[in-house]
Amino acid sequence: MNKSNNNEKILILDFGSQVTQLIARRVRESGVYSEIFPYTKWEEGLKKIKPSSHFVYRSLNVALRQRLDLYSCERPITYFEGVPSPVIYPESTNMVVFRENSED
Repeated sequence: MNKSNNNEKILILDFGSQVTQLIARRVRESGVYSEIFPYTKWEEGLKKIKPSSHFVYRSLNVALRQRLDLYSCERPITYFEGVPSPVIYPESTNMVVFRENSED
């Protein structure tokens, strides 16, 4: 971990994201000290590094939808044989769920 010359410190909580290490590296490349802690140990992280700031990471999917101006989420429905279904003939169902994406 690189210690920066300034007093900025960032606590990064790991919720199992695939890009946690990338976020930490980018923060450190900007000259800000950071440490990653599992989300279950957030109190320990706060006490240890006394962060000067925090940020909330949105998922990569949300970031891509915002960047590409995609405000509709399309989810085709697929039936898997052997999985219980409330539909009488699920194997004959042809359905797509559309959902508006209006995340900040």
